[in-house]
Amino acid sequence: MAMRDFVYTSQPQRVVFGAGSLAHLAREIDALGARRAL
Repeated sequence: MAMRDFVYTSQPQRVVFGAGSLAHLAREIDALGARRAL
């Protein structure tokens, strides 16, 4: 079985772990210049 050629393009991502991380959600959204989270 031959491998097919492909290109994978991904956007940089940031993952925040830890107790109380949800409390920092607004700060993370502001840092992205976004108005709402998905």
